[in-house]
Amino acid sequence: SGPSTHIVNTVSNLLTQLTQIPEHLIAAGIGSTRAAAAKLAKQQRVADNILLSEVGARAFGMMEGTKEGLLAFGKVMRTGDPTDPLTKIEARRHKAIPGMAGSVIRTPTRLLMAEDEFFKATARRSALAGLAVRTARNEGVRGAAAKARIAELVASPTDDMLQQSFDYARYLTFQSPLGSFGQKLSGATEAVPPLKLVIPFIRTPINLFKYSLE
Repeated sequence: SGPSTHIVNTVSNLLTQLTQIPEHLIAAGIGSTRAAAAKLAKQQRVADNILLSEVGARAFGMMEGTKEGLLAFGKVMRTGDPTDPLTKIEARRHKAIPGMAGSVIRTPTRLLMAEDEFFKATARRSALAGLAVRTARNEGVRGAAAKARIAELVASPTDDMLQQSFDYARYLTFQSPLGSFGQKLSGATEAVPPLKLVIPFIRTPINLFKYSLE
């Protein structure tokens, strides 16, 4: 509930997303090298290479997602209900204290979820824009037809694109689903509520550790 928590959460989410642009730029350079090598060896081009042309699209998508993020932020602050069920609030029982008193008491956690909803929206838009460019390229369309296809995919993404965008948003906000060990640890804190006083968060620290190692 302290201000420092929200400052750290907001700044870390922002910096993590911003560093994705140079990271994707480097990855695109590696991808171009792989594609050139495959061409020289007369092998099929790798379809999942990050393209240089999608880096700009991802940056633009991130900015475009700001509008959606602000709407999501406002909705969570009003209702307390996030779009994504995976949040930093790892409790199964919500709104245990009814009425205005409960609403006031839950303000810090509601704000935490709202902050993440904002950055999830920008991350999803960034991912969808990049995936649309890559998909259009892999389909072999070029020029005006490619622009039209990219716009179509952004407006009506495939199920696979949507899933990838949600996974990407959770990854950048450190809320990816836990593995077997993490699930057992989280289940233990749920089964023994006093443990929550000692270990209030499981998913976020584990994902932060994984991200730092990566």
